[in-house]
Amino acid sequence: MRASLLGAMAVLTFGAAQAAPTCSSFDDLGPSGAGLVAWSSLSPGECVISADKVYGDFSAGSLPADTVMIFNRNVVGALEHHQLSFSGTYATGTTYNWSYEVMVWPAAAMPGTIITSLDADFTQTASDAPSTLDKTTMPAGDAMIHEVKDGAIVQPGSVTTSNFAGGITDLVVGETLSDFGTISSVTNTITEFVPGRNIPEPASMFLLGIGLAGLGLQRRVRRRS
Repeated sequence: MRASLLGAMAVLTFGAAQAAPTCSSFDDLGPSGAGLVAWSSLSPGECVISADKVYGDFSAGSLPADTVMIFNRNVVGALEHHQLSFSGTYATGTTYNWSYEVMVWPAAAMPGTIITSLDADFTQTASDAPSTLDKTTMPAGDAMIHEVKDGAIVQPGSVTTSNFAGGITDLVVGETLSDFGTISSVTNTITEFVPGRNIPEPASMFLLGIGLAGLGLQRRVRRRS
């Protein structure tokens, strides 16, 4: 579904205030944040809105022609996990490079929402030699992601998570995949913290219940005395 011109102007206006994807047009996947976008269908300057995220500045050196971007989102308490998978027919013995930018969209996000980490993985069922996935980010996280897999097994020494101290609202991701197996997709998981929407854990609810019960008992004892 194409977003309105007013929505596009909101993104462009925000982009003037801080680093942000350059958006001349975009697809809106709606509040669920779930949907598919074919890489080959992207036009220059086209962005994708997935819930409160804007993805843009897509650049591919050699992604498979049939690559489909799969967007998903799930919420766990005050944390939101936004997944972007690049699914396609990857060829053994080939190295792929691509990049994109993602930002928190203030028109749809709760005030104070920040990106806290980036996780990476790729799906591989078999391999002739270990395959590698490397990611660079701007700003840089606490570690450079470097995942090595032999078949479906992640090899020792792999780094699959990069954390951003203090949180960020805009992130540029550069990826390099060296394929030596049967790879079907590469997945990025961006985790963000949404203030004011912290749902207590079951243990916290249990302790809260005990506290309330204690207050009720204390009141009954006072009434009897």
